[in-house]
Amino acid sequence: MRNGAALAAALGFAWSYAAWFQAVRAEVYALQAALLLWALWGLLVFGTRGETRALYVAAFALALALANHHLTALLFGVPAAVFVLARTRRVQTIVRSAGLLALGLLAFAYVPMRAGHHPVPNWGDAHTASRLWWLVSAQAFQKSVGAERTDSGAIDALQVLAATLEQVTVPVFLLALVALWVLLRRKGLRAETGVLAGVALCGAAGPVLVGFDAQNPDAYGYLLPSLSTVFLLASFGLVAVVELACERWPRARRAVAAGALGAAVLLPGWQVKANLASANLRRQEFSDRWAHALLDAVPARALVVTSYFETAFQLWALTNVEGARPDVTHIDRSLLTHAGERETVVARAPELAALVDAPLKTGRSAPLAELARVAAARPVVWELDMNLDESVLPHLRSEGSFARFSPEFAAARGAESAATDEWRHAAQVEPGARNRLLWYSVTHARFFCARGESAAAEESLGFAEELAEL
Repeated sequence: MRNGAALAAALGFAWSYAAWFQAVRAEVYALQAALLLWALWGLLVFGTRGETRALYVAAFALALALANHHLTALLFGVPAAVFVLARTRRVQTIVRSAGLLALGLLAFAYVPMRAGHHPVPNWGDAHTASRLWWLVSAQAFQKSVGAERTDSGAIDALQVLAATLEQVTVPVFLLALVALWVLLRRKGLRAETGVLAGVALCGAAGPVLVGFDAQNPDAYGYLLPSLSTVFLLASFGLVAVVELACERWPRARRAVAAGALGAAVLLPGWQVKANLASANLRRQEFSDRWAHALLDAVPARALVVTSYFETAFQLWALTNVEGARPDVTHIDRSLLTHAGERETVVARAPELAALVDAPLKTGRSAPLAELARVAAARPVVWELDMNLDESVLPHLRSEGSFARFSPEFAAARGAESAATDEWRHAAQVEPGARNRLLWYSVTHARFFCARGESAAAEESLGFAEELAEL
């Protein structure tokens, strides 16, 4: 029964939308969950069996997790540290654990060595101590905590609770509460129960701190350590309920155990059916097709100026991973506001130093004189965005996905709409396609309205209305 309950809990976690989707997307959260669960295993083995080697494994795994995504690792580290100090006072054990923690943190040493070669992307250009601290302290993301959140902490906490119940189901959550009640009554397991509860609560605190957004899959990545612990506790709760039922109805022991195990096995099967459409990314190549469509339309030797992070990441993937369009140079205005990005761009394209320093970054007026100088030597194409200042609009003309910069006023060329049958189909069947195309249509509609090109604006708005109704 115990093995069956453990298997059902493992499969239930694996096939939840949160775990499944993080496992198939290019992000840090699946690796983070694996490292933290590895650390949790070490803590529990150390607590129940007294094996110090397991504690050392936990310390090393936690250090790797700190190097991967330190906020979730720090939240995990709070209950972990309390648990270790409650279980041992041996200075030697604590010192060795701290040493292995420091050893794992040497993973950060690779960052400045790699940054010195100016790779793309080169987040923070962290080849100096100050730049490394900018990167490690996540200063680019600190604005997500506090002032810029759209909801109060209480609302975010309720949303996290709702998301947790959605991912684990109400019966599983109730079984986890049963496990807490049973295990806390057993003196020998109170510390282990406490660390499990602490990991669940502190893991849930992460998306509360940064602001929970159900539309952002990263929010579910933050929740993975908490969700895994709830499933683990639920397996204990199921066993406790079955044992209690068997004590009360001893003649029906086998029937009770078989029924409970059968019900537990049904959960993963239901999750596969419920989450297959949203978590499975098979045959969903919209992002790749869209990025190729963007890049293929760019003129030879062009300078591509983007503003939207998804566009920048897509172009990076094509140009640096696939080696597409080596003739094209790409600069992102929003990333120029980050430490080190200016140096990275200039290292790749020294001739653009004056343009970058004009400055070109988001939040400043477009450097028209420098743009004109560059445009005299090579095509300059500009991604339309909501943050474009009005001074540059008269110098842009629509050329499909991007706009071509010209020093003189350019007559309307006419919108090349994204409203093709291919993109309509993609918006209906592929996650992310609808929102990406909606953003494209709205930014183009704004641009055409500002230029007084009413027919083109109506066409873009018409496609946006189609997408909004899907």
